[in-house]
Amino acid sequence: MQNAITISMLQFLQFSKDKIALFVYIMINVFYVIKYGQRQNYVPVFILVTVYVFFVILSAKKFHLLKCWLDRMKNFRLLFFSIGFLAFLVFLMLNLYIDESSLNVLRYKGMNTTISHVLSGEYPYTTFLDGKGDTTSNLPGLFYLGMPFYLLGDVGYLQVFVFMLILLFLYKLEISNYRKIGVLCLLLMCPAFLWEVFVKSDLMSNVFLLSFFMYWWSKKNEENYFEKPVLLAFLIALFLLTRLIVVMPLIIMFFMPFMKAQMKNKLIFIIALVSFIFLISLPVLITIPSWEIFLQYNPLNNQTGEAPWFLSAFFLTLSFLLSKRFNAPNKIFFVLSLLVFSLVLVRFLLNGFEEGFYRNIFLNLFDISYFGLTIPFLFFYAIQQKNIMHA
Repeated sequence: MQNAITISMLQFLQFSKDKIALFVYIMINVFYVIKYGQRQNYVPVFILVTVYVFFVILSAKKFHLLKCWLDRMKNFRLLFFSIGFLAFLVFLMLNLYIDESSLNVLRYKGMNTTISHVLSGEYPYTTFLDGKGDTTSNLPGLFYLGMPFYLLGDVGYLQVFVFMLILLFLYKLEISNYRKIGVLCLLLMCPAFLWEVFVKSDLMSNVFLLSFFMYWWSKKNEENYFEKPVLLAFLIALFLLTRLIVVMPLIIMFFMPFMKAQMKNKLIFIIALVSFIFLISLPVLITIPSWEIFLQYNPLNNQTGEAPWFLSAFFLTLSFLLSKRFNAPNKIFFVLSLLVFSLVLVRFLLNGFEEGFYRNIFLNLFDISYFGLTIPFLFFYAIQQKNIMHA
């Protein structure tokens, strides 16, 4: 009797988590539907939001009816790659035909400027990207993530490449066909993800690559995360030098395993981490004209200015506390979804109360694409759930 009650409680908790994850997913995408839906005059935004929410919920409720058919499907590979390849072609064509100079988004220009200047031996953070005096906020790690695609002719290919990785990753995963198609459909029904591809933004791709690393490392080194401290230090240094927001996921996943690691591995990791941070930053460091210019123009000024210091301090402290409580990968990705979403939401609310919500959403006083940081963590939570799209 007691075992039955315990199982029922666990099932209820899992059901609640799935509901919360679906709610966060819908909330993020509703922001995009509201903001960009008002740029057309054919359908009222309220109707667009209602239709989108109804469509996602209906899909989540009814998709499980296809479970038996999908799991027994003999030509599943053809179905999966037909959907994936069609989406891949659309994303590739968007990158080829969209003129990046017509986009009112600076991430493409930021990455392009960083890479071109570093390759030319010029300091990248004194070049203005627009008439407002904005400079690139790319940390040195993004130089390495974007350079292969810059050399191919367009840093926007990064998003197409990451989508290809997602397809291959999903197909190779040892999960049911039903779950593979379900997660893929959730991604393709996600305006936040589609927007990233359309405007050639590297934000979500950056976090997807981080999540791939975290998932892969948790599977390959399940017993001891710090068994290979040098390789781990290199990968953590690389991702730390992309965006400051990645500090929270890395703390939650690696802080407690670090505390439990052998002293020898701790010392090796610390020394290697500091060394790799310096080496990865070196191509940028050698271009610094002077100490005064560096203090005035550097990416940390841009990134730390995105949120009040007390808010950043609170969520960093919370990350350390959560690291003690959560260690299983599916729990980590669920907690990260809530943590990152909450951080961005609090920032949005603070800005909204101070400057007005209309101005923050429609006049670009707040960058709603930061909500998209949550999507990769929701994706990796979803692939580990048995009842995906049946929340």
